[in-house]
Amino acid sequence: MLRSLVLLPFALLIQASCGDNGDDAAADGGVDAVPNNPPNPLGLGPAPVALGATDDPQAAASYVLLAKTGITNVTGSSITGGHVALSPAAATFITGFSLIADSTNVFATSASVVPPAKVYASNYAAPTPSNLTVAVLDMQAAYTDAASRTDPDFLNFMSGEIGGETLAPGLYTWGTGVTIPTDVTLSGGANDVWILQIANDLDLSTATSVLQSSYRR
Repeated sequence: MLRSLVLLPFALLIQASCGDNGDDAAADGGVDAVPNNPPNPLGLGPAPVALGATDDPQAAASYVLLAKTGITNVTGSSITGGHVALSPAAATFITGFSLIADSTNVFATSASVVPPAKVYASNYAAPTPSNLTVAVLDMQAAYTDAASRTDPDFLNFMSGEIGGETLAPGLYTWGTGVTIPTDVTLSGGANDVWILQIANDLDLSTATSVLQSSYRR
């Protein structure tokens, strides 16, 4: 089953700021920090980040793109795999989607968000505001977990230029930005996990995709 969350604007990646690479000394006498890269008990790669159930509107896993201050679709790209949501900012900060409000005002739809996925914002009708408050807390917990992982399996992979590459399951850390000018493939099994920690910007070119060779977490 596909389990993914956009912590920054890119689907299929659990993205976080770079964590400790194991070179920094601990504060209590110069002992190296203990690596934090627990193995996945059900497959390859690191242990999964808890995202909740994909059918729970209060869980981060229900959203393929979940943000706090704004979402902009510059290229008009189609978004698949889950809902899009914004909280605590209002729907006016979701731009480039040509939102069509539902008659209930609980959600909106967009030609850029592939059905059955919907668009939610904090100023929509109940229960959307309370659902999103909990989902954002869930997202922040997932971010903290992903950002805390250290001792990466892949450090500065391809110097951040990963277009055309095939990524095996693992913890990836870049001290720079990452550029994806052409399609990139995630290759692994149904229970495998990828965590990508990116220190700076993620630049995904127009009409570029993350391809699946199998189901992903």
